[in-house]
Amino acid sequence: GGPVQACLEWPNYCAAWGWLPWVVLAVDRALGEGERAVWVAGLAGAVQFLCGVPELVLLTGLACGLLVVWHLWGGEAAASRRVGETGWRRRVWVRAGWVVVLMAGLTAMQWLPFLELLGWSQRIGGVRDTRWALPASGLANYLLPLAGHEPSVSGLWFRADQQFLRSLYPGLGTWFLAALACRKPWPQSLWAAMGLGCVGMGLALALWPTPGPWIRYPVKCALLAHFGLALLAAGGVARALAEPAGGSRPGRVGLATGLLLAGLGCVVELDGGLSAMTRNVGGRLLFFLAFVALWGWACHGGGRRVSAGAMAAALCGLLWLDLRFHLPGLHPTLPAGHLRPGLYAAGEKPRWGEGRILIPYGANVRLSYEQMASLQDAYLGRRLALWSNANLLEGVPKVGGAMTLRSRWTEEVGRLAQHGGRRAEGLRDFLGVVETNRLDNPTEFGRRATAMPLVTGGQQPVWANGEESRRRLTEAGFDPRRQVVLLARDQAMAPAALRQGGGAVEIGAVEIDRERLRCEVTASEPGGWVVIAQSWHPGWRARVNGRETPIWRANHAFQAIPVPAGRSELRLEFRDSPAWWGLGISLASALVWLGGWTRRGKGRPAGRGDGADPGQADLSRTKRGGFL
Repeated sequence: GGPVQACLEWPNYCAAWGWLPWVVLAVDRALGEGERAVWVAGLAGAVQFLCGVPELVLLTGLACGLLVVWHLWGGEAAASRRVGETGWRRRVWVRAGWVVVLMAGLTAMQWLPFLELLGWSQRIGGVRDTRWALPASGLANYLLPLAGHEPSVSGLWFRADQQFLRSLYPGLGTWFLAALACRKPWPQSLWAAMGLGCVGMGLALALWPTPGPWIRYPVKCALLAHFGLALLAAGGVARALAEPAGGSRPGRVGLATGLLLAGLGCVVELDGGLSAMTRNVGGRLLFFLAFVALWGWACHGGGRRVSAGAMAAALCGLLWLDLRFHLPGLHPTLPAGHLRPGLYAAGEKPRWGEGRILIPYGANVRLSYEQMASLQDAYLGRRLALWSNANLLEGVPKVGGAMTLRSRWTEEVGRLAQHGGRRAEGLRDFLGVVETNRLDNPTEFGRRATAMPLVTGGQQPVWANGEESRRRLTEAGFDPRRQVVLLARDQAMAPAALRQGGGAVEIGAVEIDRERLRCEVTASEPGGWVVIAQSWHPGWRARVNGRETPIWRANHAFQAIPVPAGRSELRLEFRDSPAWWGLGISLASALVWLGGWTRRGKGRPAGRGDGADPGQADLSRTKRGGFL
């Protein structure tokens, strides 16, 4: 449907969304069958987690939690009562626990460093952001794709109040199949699928808080509602297949009607004389009627001479035609050459360690919202401006950038540099901003001659905490060449010489790599400070003359290291300890998984070795019908 197609803009979402039904199916079988199905479910969940979309992982976990409830009080409970079995609830909990443990162990190399990053990120602040929730009027898009949309000058259609998922339209054929499932009698699985859809829709509308304060786009939860609708549609197909076929006369009429309406739908969609809304609504209606007519032909015996595969292909083809034309310009493309590095000549822009560029707030607004008729010109302009993540194609460092998780202090300083105007000139000097985009033409840059190098020294400490430390960075008297703002809460741990600051500190040649920095420093007296304009993070380790030295958080978000008098060698190295711990846990979990899979694959006779009566069936190993 439309949400799936909209996810093509985000490749990791495509992968995680594609794994969602497989994970749910694997967990369903694991809860009902046990044995090898548990190991398969753990592996499937781990692969989806490694796609890197925590929101979809949480939504998948919510769906799997519903499966646990269903197996406890629905399918597994009913089957166990029929055979008089005891202990089935404990078995369901054990199987569910094993799936969670396996998935967590196999993915520890990713979620341990992720949780550390999340803890320092701008997403943890207690602020609930509902700017990207689905508006109530957006519910109309489930039936009318263009409702509330407006065309841009380039011909693309958007909702002004929701742009993360450009389409929510599942297809009217999907609605028809879901309606077939809602006929009496109503099984428990029907209510569960409907509940899943309602929960997803409530989260998408931000009717209640999302599962975590770090979820910025509640509309992502609409994917869970879409999955619930897909389950209902599958139930409709299952019910139709279980019903006997009728006569052939209605089938022939349905076939003729379906082909005629499908042809009319294509004509309406391609008719340039009609308004976009008229074409859209008319095309949806005709494709829906064509789908219903073809379905009637199949269900009334007209398709008995046609293989089930051909019939399924025809129905899927109609669904595809409906979704293919439901939103104009859903997937705009550009030539791959537009992403080729080398737009700027060597030496034309700074490299890491030589300075940064900064896109001022006014220029960033123009680049974010200004529209152009040609998509190629629009993207080329943004590439020239090094907007969003385009700077990575050129290897040019800049203040800010396109990262979903950033250090909260670095984010605050970056906003000050962007929004501070002339008050933030000293801060921009400290950040090493050598070029800024021009406000009248963001594709051109202006040079700044006052930018400081990455590593400086000899500043006098100014002690402040929290909001005050950030405010001092834009005060008129702030000079980053003479002052460094340190946290007042750390002042008590500093020796007297460090509290007052030492004399001049000369910085020698600096060698910088992605995870290492080395430089020679010479301090005229004890208590000197070396200040580095890179983000403070607990993973950084500093050594001065081979001895480990603490790194102080300076200028609200950056690094300061005390150095003794005389000549010293300063080395910094980044050690991602959570990643290494996670890697060890993941490797150990992989060995456990391989051992368990191999042992379970050999099998054993029912009841042998556990004191059970060999003549009785081992009910704990009996396969039961699952939810799906």
